[in-house]
Amino acid sequence: MINEYVGTKGYLSPEKLLGKPYSFNSDIWSLGIVFYEILYKITPFDINSSKVIRCEYSFLNNYHLDFQNLIKKILVIENRISLEDILKEI
Repeated sequence: MINEYVGTKGYLSPEKLLGKPYSFNSDIWSLGIVFYEILYKITPFDINSSKVIRCEYSFLNNYHLDFQNLIKKILVIENRISLEDILKEI
């Protein structure tokens, strides 16, 4: 595990914002942010990192439900979906 702080704040995982060491799960989190941005053309979290830590975000419509369900499995603190499972779903 790497203990460095690198990245754009809007893509940092809750665990990194809480000062925990980097893990591959942080990359999965960032992928979820990118998926959300592709779907809605905005970021799911504002600059307020407390919303990231609490995983407070919303979906803007009920379209693309399969994609929304995948994002819900990624943007969680515990039991984040693995890359292998993401690839099975897309």
